[in-house]
Amino acid sequence: MNITVPQLLEEVRRHDRLFLLLDYDGTLVPIAPTPEQARLAPDVIDTLRALAAAESVQLAVISGRSLEDLRRCVPIEGLFLVGGHGAEIRTPTGQRHWLVDPAVIRPIVDRLAARAEVALSGLTGCLVENKRLSLALHYRLAAPSVAREAVARFLRLGEPYVGEGQFQWLRGKRIIELRPAGVHKGRAIAFLLERYLRPGEWPIYLGDDRTDEDAFRALSDTGITIRVSAEEEPSRARHRLRSPAEVHQFLDGLRRHYG
Repeated sequence: MNITVPQLLEEVRRHDRLFLLLDYDGTLVPIAPTPEQARLAPDVIDTLRALAAAESVQLAVISGRSLEDLRRCVPIEGLFLVGGHGAEIRTPTGQRHWLVDPAVIRPIVDRLAARAEVALSGLTGCLVENKRLSLALHYRLAAPSVAREAVARFLRLGEPYVGEGQFQWLRGKRIIELRPAGVHKGRAIAFLLERYLRPGEWPIYLGDDRTDEDAFRALSDTGITIRVSAEEEPSRARHRLRSPAEVHQFLDGLRRHYG
């Protein structure tokens, strides 16, 4: 599973055309204490911009962030942006696709966000994030005992909607999220490939978290999948890079070859 950047570039360069699909947090940028602190470096933006403009590459960034937040984080034209773990998609031409009904989901999330702010007030180090199509609790900065209490309160708020089958829980790195049932990155990738994959194009996906395992599964029979992790962990991904820094080296190698 472990692979060096030169070895990965050698494997990828065998293909003339790529559909490059990238997770954001933990893949393009290191995990930060708060979502606002996780921002792309200028040189990485330049590399992504060059890849988005390359004729032989299609580029997509897929994130659990809202689409609006993702557009602020990735200020680049000419690429696919996928927010809400796949719930909402913006194409390079600005066309929007929804894999859920926002008129149904957003009012529920807004009500739960208001209740969560009250229920979790006073719990230091915890952040409730209303992503409009999902609701997240970040507890990276909380003491262990505070984090346990915050998660317990958050679960009590969301469990009725999970029990009804309308939402599901998603756990990540010091985050727990309530998202619409059936929404995941693998479904979004299947949608993108069915509609936009060009003849001779080879899909490649890079991600760092358990939320990316659905994407790895969607590409298990085709494409190249890379887990970004400092530690060897069970994963459906074929390869592993150790850090966002290695991802940047890989992307720069792609830019030099395809850009």
